[in-house]
Amino acid sequence: MWKVVHFYVQIVDNPPYPKAVFLHVLSTNIPAINFYKSNGFIHHETLLNYYRMDGAYGDGCTYVLYTNGARPPFSFADVCRSVGAALCFPIKALCRVLVYS
Repeated sequence: MWKVVHFYVQIVDNPPYPKAVFLHVLSTNIPAINFYKSNGFIHHETLLNYYRMDGAYGDGCTYVLYTNGARPPFSFADVCRSVGAALCFPIKALCRVLVYS
């Protein structure tokens, strides 16, 4: 399995320089999930009942490896954290001045 992942990681270092590599894995395939995580992939999304095998459904997990300087897109929570930090900075600075003076 390492050879396959290594092969694709080498491809992303050449034109057209993709920004991300996505993969799917059955949510119960813990050895594969641990392998992907150890190679830099991060959990992106869980797809409920994505796979059907022998009449039973299984969840699929999507993992992503951002490449060539790419970063994950901002989520609404990221925006809220950034705005909150910017709004709270003056208050925190004032508190530090008052406490340490």
